[in-house]
Amino acid sequence: MRLFFNDKPSSIEEICQFLSIKKSDIPVLNKVRTFKRLGFEGKRDVQTKKAIIPRGYGINNSIDVHLPDGNSGKITFAENVKTENVGGVSIINYTPLSTDLPGLELSIREDQKNLFFFLFIHPNNKQSPLNLGKPNPKLVYEFFDTEKEAREFERKEDELLDALTLLKGFGEKEVRQIAKGYKMDSVDSLSEAEVRRMLRAKLKENPAQFILNMEDNEIAIEGVIQDAIDRGVITERTVGMSKVWNLGDKELATSQIGSSPMPALRAEVESDLDLYFPLLQNGIGENIKASKLKTTEANKHFAGFKRSNNDAYDPLNQEERGVIQKAKLEDYEAEKYRKWYGVDVNDPSTNANTRKAVINNAAKILEQFAKDKAEGLIPEDAPDPKVNILETA
Repeated sequence: MRLFFNDKPSSIEEICQFLSIKKSDIPVLNKVRTFKRLGFEGKRDVQTKKAIIPRGYGINNSIDVHLPDGNSGKITFAENVKTENVGGVSIINYTPLSTDLPGLELSIREDQKNLFFFLFIHPNNKQSPLNLGKPNPKLVYEFFDTEKEAREFERKEDELLDALTLLKGFGEKEVRQIAKGYKMDSVDSLSEAEVRRMLRAKLKENPAQFILNMEDNEIAIEGVIQDAIDRGVITERTVGMSKVWNLGDKELATSQIGSSPMPALRAEVESDLDLYFPLLQNGIGENIKASKLKTTEANKHFAGFKRSNNDAYDPLNQEERGVIQKAKLEDYEAEKYRKWYGVDVNDPSTNANTRKAVINNAAKILEQFAKDKAEGLIPEDAPDPKVNILETA
């Protein structure tokens, strides 16, 4: 079983080079190599209630490839090849002409690496690198990556464990303040156990985001400010159509009646964390640009919202744990910016808060986009995210 490129014997490495893909991105070393038919999983006959087993599908053993850079070529998989002379012209005949995908799935033996590679890059495969960045109505099957599924499950389990461990290390005051930062209702009328249960339900929705919020000091400040309002540390008085918010005798901010005072209060508190935090007993939020909150100096105010130093025994030393935590945070940050790739800040239908967040993080979004493009995670010809306001004449 051999591979051919433009009717010449070739190898997986040579074809990967032509396609500008990394050989390591092709799961040829997976122990389980199974392709599944699309569109039939879980389907049953209306009358008999039996599972629908489709007819076999013949996958063409030769594909023509046209790349964005203008290069083109023919990739062929064949068990046998024979050259015939017809009227003085050499004609190459490959056999078989197709590979049968029987029923619902096709499993490839460990020694059939060339066949697996060919079926994986074939445009009929949902995960084929030839389908990246463009729709393909001729998808027939997909690679059932059990190892990737297992790794993804393990990653999510680790994130959940990390988030639960983080929450477990919070004291009662921090737990209530975080709940208020997430704008949960009736926090002061509930027991600590009930508030923790609400936070566990919240973090399970997205453990990675919960950890990122805590590391960024983003949720804590709104919770602390709201807690200070609830306890009467921050007071309010009405002046005409506005509300004036005070900390003792000091005026913190003014807001319009009917609008949230949180952005203005945050901006003032963030302007001098050393002055305000001892008075407010720690806290942080989500709507104002948080560059000050992410500094080393600011982190000293949020020790109560971080992982406890009294955690259970950890076989990793502090430096190793730091490297792992840094890698996780980089992943969280990357995902945070990737979710904004498709946002167009010039589209009037874009949510105002989303538009503001994208504009404030424009440089980092573009930096992450360029990094993903360089690593081949997105097509080379993919347009840049629309993260800047276009000037009109």
